[in-house]
Amino acid sequence: MVQGDAKSILEAAMNLPPEQRVDIADRLLSTLPESYRDEVERLWAEEAERRLDIIKRGEVEMLDGEPIIRALERGECP
Repeated sequence: MVQGDAKSILEAAMNLPPEQRVDIADRLLSTLPESYRDEVERLWAEEAERRLDIIKRGEVEMLDGEPIIRALERGECP
Protein backbone atom coordinates (compact mmCIF):
# COMPACT_ATOMS: atom_id res chain seq x y z
CA MET A 1 0.00 0.00 0.00
CA VAL A 2 1.29 3.43 -0.95
CA GLN A 3 1.35 5.91 1.93
CA GLY A 4 2.35 9.48 2.77
CA ASP A 5 4.55 11.36 0.32
CA ALA A 6 4.64 8.41 -2.07
CA LYS A 7 0.84 8.41 -2.25
CA SER A 8 0.77 12.14 -3.04
CA ILE A 9 3.43 11.71 -5.71
CA LEU A 10 1.58 8.77 -7.26
CA GLU A 11 -1.72 10.67 -7.33
CA ALA A 12 -0.04 13.65 -9.01
CA ALA A 13 1.72 11.39 -11.52
CA MET A 14 -1.54 9.67 -12.45
CA ASN A 15 -2.90 13.03 -13.61
CA LEU A 16 -0.03 13.58 -16.05
CA PRO A 17 -0.35 12.90 -19.80
CA PRO A 18 0.56 9.32 -20.80
CA GLU A 19 3.90 10.24 -22.37
CA GLN A 20 5.02 11.93 -19.14
CA ARG A 21 3.90 8.93 -17.06
CA VAL A 22 5.91 6.64 -19.35
CA ASP A 23 8.97 8.84 -18.90
CA ILE A 24 8.62 8.73 -15.11
CA ALA A 25 8.09 4.96 -15.13
CA ASP A 26 11.18 4.47 -17.31
CA ARG A 27 13.27 6.65 -15.03
CA LEU A 28 12.10 4.81 -11.93
CA LEU A 29 12.76 1.41 -13.48
CA SER A 30 16.26 2.50 -14.46
CA THR A 31 17.07 3.08 -10.78
CA LEU A 32 16.31 -0.52 -9.82
CA PRO A 33 18.97 -3.23 -9.59
CA GLU A 34 19.69 -4.92 -12.92
CA SER A 35 18.40 -8.28 -11.65
CA TYR A 36 15.03 -6.70 -10.95
CA ARG A 37 14.92 -4.97 -14.36
CA ASP A 38 15.72 -8.32 -15.99
CA GLU A 39 12.80 -9.90 -14.13
CA VAL A 40 10.43 -7.12 -15.22
CA GLU A 41 11.58 -7.59 -18.82
CA ARG A 42 11.06 -11.36 -18.59
CA LEU A 43 7.57 -10.95 -17.17
CA TRP A 44 6.59 -8.48 -19.91
CA ALA A 45 7.90 -10.87 -22.57
CA GLU A 46 5.77 -13.67 -21.06
CA GLU A 47 2.73 -11.40 -21.06
CA ALA A 48 3.30 -10.44 -24.69
CA GLU A 49 3.52 -14.12 -25.67
CA ARG A 50 0.35 -14.90 -23.69
CA ARG A 51 -1.54 -12.12 -25.45
CA LEU A 52 -0.25 -13.17 -28.87
CA ASP A 53 -1.39 -16.75 -28.22
CA ILE A 54 -4.88 -15.50 -27.30
CA ILE A 55 -5.03 -13.51 -30.52
CA LYS A 56 -3.84 -16.46 -32.61
CA ARG A 57 -6.49 -18.72 -31.04
CA GLY A 58 -9.17 -16.16 -31.95
CA GLU A 59 -10.27 -15.71 -28.35
CA VAL A 60 -10.43 -11.91 -28.61
CA GLU A 61 -12.00 -9.54 -31.09
CA MET A 62 -9.42 -7.35 -32.80
CA LEU A 63 -10.47 -3.71 -33.12
CA ASP A 64 -9.11 -0.86 -35.20
CA GLY A 65 -7.05 1.22 -32.77
CA GLU A 66 -7.41 4.60 -34.47
CA PRO A 67 -11.04 5.27 -33.45
CA ILE A 68 -10.26 4.18 -29.90
CA ILE A 69 -7.21 6.46 -29.68
CA ARG A 70 -9.23 9.41 -31.03
CA ALA A 71 -11.98 8.76 -28.46
CA LEU A 72 -9.42 8.61 -25.65
CA GLU A 73 -7.83 11.86 -26.85
CA ARG A 74 -11.29 13.48 -26.63
CA GLY A 75 -11.59 12.19 -23.06
CA GLU A 76 -14.20 9.60 -23.98
CA CYS A 77 -14.16 6.03 -22.80
CA PRO A 78 -14.96 3.78 -25.78
